[in-house]
Amino acid sequence: MPAVVMLAYVPMLRNFIVRKLREPPGEARWTLAFCVGLNGALLPCALIEYVFRRQTPDLAISALGVALVLMRFGIIGWSKRVLGENYTIELRRDTAALVRSGPYAIMRHPIYLGRLVGTVGLALTLNVFLTLSVFGTLDLVAVLLRIRAEERLLTERFGSEYERYKSQVGALTPLRALRTLAAALGSRRKEEADDAHK
Repeated sequence: MPAVVMLAYVPMLRNFIVRKLREPPGEARWTLAFCVGLNGALLPCALIEYVFRRQTPDLAISALGVALVLMRFGIIGWSKRVLGENYTIELRRDTAALVRSGPYAIMRHPIYLGRLVGTVGLALTLNVFLTLSVFGTLDLVAVLLRIRAEERLLTERFGSEYERYKSQVGALTPLRALRTLAAALGSRRKEEADDAHK
């Protein structure tokens, strides 16, 4: 099972490199370097811990890990498909449009959520908990730094439209969007009830 998960990352890495070579340099490149460096170190560290731990992996934990890795591919694939031509690896000031459909209707950074889910999934697949604690923490820091840099550029580019979007939709979780939806449904039901009593 671990070998299958590792092999799944090979085409992803290939696609990333090919796309990266085609893109012109963007903003806040150090955040990209930090994220890529973590990705490059995660797999070897996980394999080293896996080999030297010499314990049989817990299959239930491995199965959960595989499910999370598959979820990662689903979240990121859906997000990239919705972004279309707006998807770039580099942070760009010339983003053509503010996308608010698909996963972007419920969170601002689903690709970064998918990245975090994948990191946890890979570590759980191999049952490498030291790697999980170290790389999970570092990956969260990298993602938060990248989000901060990206949001600065998006606020400069889209101004109040992006600020309004930020107030309605959370960065990495759908909770704010779900609360907004629940409030809207609640007020609609109240209006319907008021109309029914008239």
